[in-house]
Amino acid sequence: MMKKSKILSLAVVVMALGMSAPVQAKECKDELVEAKGKYKLTKIMAYPSSLFAWRKTVDGIHGPAYHSWRRASQRNVDCAKVPNEVGKMRWQCTRTALPCAKNGKGDGTSGTINDGGYNDNPQYPGETLYKGRSGRDVRALQVMLKEAGYNVTIDGDFGNGTRNAVKAFQKTEAIQVDGVVGRETWDRLAG
Repeated sequence: MMKKSKILSLAVVVMALGMSAPVQAKECKDELVEAKGKYKLTKIMAYPSSLFAWRKTVDGIHGPAYHSWRRASQRNVDCAKVPNEVGKMRWQCTRTALPCAKNGKGDGTSGTINDGGYNDNPQYPGETLYKGRSGRDVRALQVMLKEAGYNVTIDGDFGNGTRNAVKAFQKTEAIQVDGVVGRETWDRLAG
């Protein structure tokens, strides 16, 4: 009798877990949202379109629960040289993804590294991050930059590559471009 009740309990738990997955999957929209960036002229690369522009686009269509780029599924940033209004060739980047709610499944890779795992809601570490700093918070920053489309090495060391990516991000977000990550830069990147 004891074995039957344990098996029955286990079956109920397995069924409950199996039923929860489709509910989470429904937290992701099934239409790709596209947000085009402004024309950029750079010597080295095209900056990805603004995350602020992405959030504004998704917020207008699906509401604030879905506007996070990091939680989105099928994220893609495409850049190409296109003629601007006066016919000059300029870089333009477009973000495309399926928006997912905070508790949605996403693509299984969103979130930031936290002690070897993932944290979908990275909190501001409480101190400014800048060149020369190292550790878990810098690693979390690098993961967010990578997920936002910037080419950074995730090594936990805030070097020139991380600083340049932070400056590029700050420029696209129209905030102070200093390569230093305070609360405003962190919150824009984490949002």
